Amino acid sequence: MPLTWGLCLATLNRRDALLECVRLALSQSRPPSEIVIVDASEDWSATREAVAALLPRGDALRFCYEPAAIRSSAAQRNQAARAASADILFLIDDDSFLYPDCAERILAVYEHPAAGDVVAVLGSERPGPPTATAKRGAEIDRKPRGDRRSSLYRRFKGSRLGQWFLREILLEKVGAGLIPYDAPRLDGLPAGLELEGLRPVTLMPGFRTTARRAVVLAEPYEEALRYYASMEDLDASYRWRRHGLSVAVREAAIYHHTAASGRLPRRLVTALQVMNAAFLVRKNGRDPAQLKRQVRTLQWRRLLAEVLKDAVSRRWDFPQVRGVLYAMRHWRRIWDLDRDALDEAYPTLQREMMETLR
Repeated sequence: MPLTWGLCLATLNRRDALLECVRLALSQSRPPSEIVIVDASEDWSATREAVAALLPRGDALRFCYEPAAIRSSAAQRNQAARAASADILFLIDDDSFLYPDCAERILAVYEHPAAGDVVAVLGSERPGPPTATAKRGAEIDRKPRGDRRSSLYRRFKGSRLGQWFLREILLEKVGAGLIPYDAPRLDGLPAGLELEGLRPVTLMPGFRTTARRAVVLAEPYEEALRYYASMEDLDASYRWRRHGLSVAVREAAIYHHTAASGRLPRRLVTALQVMNAAFLVRKNGRDPAQLKRQVRTLQWRRLLAEVLKDAVSRRWDFPQVRGVLYAMRHWRRIWDLDRDALDEAYPTLQREMMETLR
């Protein structure tokens, strides 16, 4: 029996990107059965009208557009999942642009007779936008490229030694900042699930994630990440794989536009990343005593990484180094709490960091 899929988006002050994301979802070779959007913007009702104007008239498409109960991408994703009804939820970012057959290729995996243990399917990132977006010439603001680094750094980054160094020493790889909580329930593709370009994955970067709605409801995104939800996707990846297998589809193409949004200071962002990692491992790890040593080791590696990154980027006030040092001084405040006290305590600590490090 064919499965239904819904586009579930959390958004904040990115109307142009959101509209393009919805346009491309509606033009899929296999369109969605519903669109659910949770908006934390102050002018959410005006954006709702703009989105509604895109919807085909007389279609059976279900449309749900709600103001955010909590202004947090994790909480907004959960709110959208609860409001949805489709079998499969596309939990992509509001600036993720689907290629025309992306949904069709992803659903082909979920509907395969041997895919009963597959709980999440990941699209594949493309470096450029779909043809429709390129032709339309959508003028959507993008994030600044950041610091301009030296030609020596660029040559080093392009070398094989440089790639290894960046990946293993400077932690520039997906999931490097968050220790796995435990071993996955399944490892490797199930027998009979033989589709071209399919491979098992450990981590699900949020901008190209889809999952069975039942799993998202059973293992929701972490709402204690209230003020900065860094690693919400990695955390969900580790918990979802307790229920089954996550896979990636090479031909299910998605372009991540990385639209502009409010930017927090580097020191604050880095401190929150390190603290979020400690909080998530403390809450969800099976063996906190053993994982505590790994958390500490990872923090020292992160400190080395940020020393080198700040220096190479000529940030002589070393903001990212100072962010790690702040977290290294304070992370035990959450680690020493009982698990049942973490959900209440950590948002308070996040708010304190926002006030102190801005």
